[in-house]
Amino acid sequence: MQLGRDRPVDHPVGVWPAELVATAAVAVGMVVTLVAVRVWLPSVLFIYGRAGSTPAADLAVFGLLPFVVALLVAATTIRVDVSRAAAPLAFALVAARLALQSTSGGTPQLVVATVAVTVGMVWLVVVATGAVPPRAAALGLVAGLALDAVLHAALRSQDLPWRDGAAAWFATLAVAATFAAASWATRGPQAGDRGQALPWISLGPAVGLLAIVAAVSRVETVTGVSPVVAVAVVGTAHVIGVVAAVAALGAPSRRAPGAGGVLVAVGLSAAVLAPMHVQTPPVRVAGTVALVVGVHLLLAVVGWPDGSGPSRRALGAAGGLFVLFVVVSGYYASYDVRFPFDRRALMVVAAVAAIAPPALARPASATARCRHAGVAVAVGVAGMTAAAVAAVAVRTPPGHPAPGRGFPVRVMTYNLHMGFDIAGRYDPDALAAVIGEEQPDIVALQEVDRGWFTTGSTDVLRALTERLQLPYVFAPAADDVWGNAVLSRYPMLDPQVVPLPRGRAAMARSALSVVVDVAGQPLGVVATHLHHVDADVGLRRRQVARVAALASDLAQQVGPVVVLGDLNAEPGAGELEPLATRFVDASVALGAPATYPSWRPRESIDHVFVSSELFIGRLSVPASPASDHLPVALTVGLRPLEAGGGG
Repeated sequence: MQLGRDRPVDHPVGVWPAELVATAAVAVGMVVTLVAVRVWLPSVLFIYGRAGSTPAADLAVFGLLPFVVALLVAATTIRVDVSRAAAPLAFALVAARLALQSTSGGTPQLVVATVAVTVGMVWLVVVATGAVPPRAAALGLVAGLALDAVLHAALRSQDLPWRDGAAAWFATLAVAATFAAASWATRGPQAGDRGQALPWISLGPAVGLLAIVAAVSRVETVTGVSPVVAVAVVGTAHVIGVVAAVAALGAPSRRAPGAGGVLVAVGLSAAVLAPMHVQTPPVRVAGTVALVVGVHLLLAVVGWPDGSGPSRRALGAAGGLFVLFVVVSGYYASYDVRFPFDRRALMVVAAVAAIAPPALARPASATARCRHAGVAVAVGVAGMTAAAVAAVAVRTPPGHPAPGRGFPVRVMTYNLHMGFDIAGRYDPDALAAVIGEEQPDIVALQEVDRGWFTTGSTDVLRALTERLQLPYVFAPAADDVWGNAVLSRYPMLDPQVVPLPRGRAAMARSALSVVVDVAGQPLGVVATHLHHVDADVGLRRRQVARVAALASDLAQQVGPVVVLGDLNAEPGAGELEPLATRFVDASVALGAPATYPSWRPRESIDHVFVSSELFIGRLSVPASPASDHLPVALTVGLRPLEAGGGG
């Protein structure tokens, strides 16, 4: 791909079609790499890590592999010209991406995803050495981040590797062919047209900030806007950012990284760091837009010429990617291991690592003459954003609540395993099929993930509600985008989210209560997910006591109540006493079916408690590998008044 290390070439990138081809190679390569990362992260977590059963140290060592390889390759550039490897690496990344499309979970998915991410990290390091001109590299980076965001949104957070069928394969082949062709046709920079090293450090932290804060699913969840509005907001932010980056490339000045740094700092503060009473939906939307635009301005500095040599640029890129690993792994590890500091401090670290290097870069002495490629990129991103908005707009929204038919009603509790089956594959269709087969009227869901980067930035709740056509209420627990939910075909009133005692546990828990209107008869519903560490019986008992008090208060207000959830305790366990003394444990009354793990159930930890006004029947525990838990479904009816509501 590169014909020489910063030497004149036979086909210099001096006219805009050639520059556009080089830009396309970097942009599509970024998309391919980020898709692979979103498959690799949950594969490490659920396949290699066995959903938390593998020691954290082993998990960290395995996760470091692609980034260590990238650092080693960067170190070799001190003595070896690796820029010629860009095209072969692009072809290797294409092959790995096609292989990833053919996997279906398990070890093959883990291995192929690891290879794809490793190759992608090395390819980015090689791009930084000068495989493409610095201007095309900068344009490609910002365009790639923008295109990845809008494509992920258009697919409703279910990336192509998680999809089967001819359409997914056709789209994958089209992306792969575009990347391969553009990489093959790209030629390197002319002599003296060298980019700067420091701005490359910003790439990794910038990707981390966008992935954690600015995913469309997260914006939708934390602001309450519709999916269409969320896509429009994020897509428009990227379009503005690309336009700003093009302008910064055309007239290099310290004002660009300065403005970018201010926007990132202000945006992160507004979207994440500010006190909760300040983080109103408009403030969070504005903060997200500012953050996205700021990131694009910072990365534009990569395109300033007259900078450092290839090895420094490579080491800068590899170092920035290593920061990405530290920030992402540390941020999400804090949900399992309680750190002595707030996890948001890692976002501040990422912001500083993204802002400082471009601010220290030297403004170019000469500007790039050709702007046509930048205009084409901006127009292309704007067109893809419009297409993404249209694609989301035509999707079937969740259904509206229907008038209740009266008792009896079918209730279900289901731990979703964040949408991933036991083979580590994201499959909302399988979960929807399991739920739909039971035809429940009310469903309590646990481990509802609406945008964690480590699970592919997916929104399993939106996916299920669209497939099942059931309205929902979401209750944050661990953070704004991870918690519990209740789905109901009948109207839900007075939703309340109650934090549960946390003690020294790393993960926060909550309980959600709603009143369901069953043909004029109110039914109180409490959904929860309790602390999971077996030895922490005392904490779990305090959480049960809070849930029992919530359910008792609800019973005084409306009468019949059901409590559903993953309580992480067996029937008859002492910590369940606050619930068991006030409500009937249907799990015991109907045989205490084992629900965990789903492939060999031996623990009965998913429960349905009911108040004395209700009778229970028709228990079902469908066997399915769609989650690591099995669901529990049963029918509850209202006892006749002459029965006295007891007995």
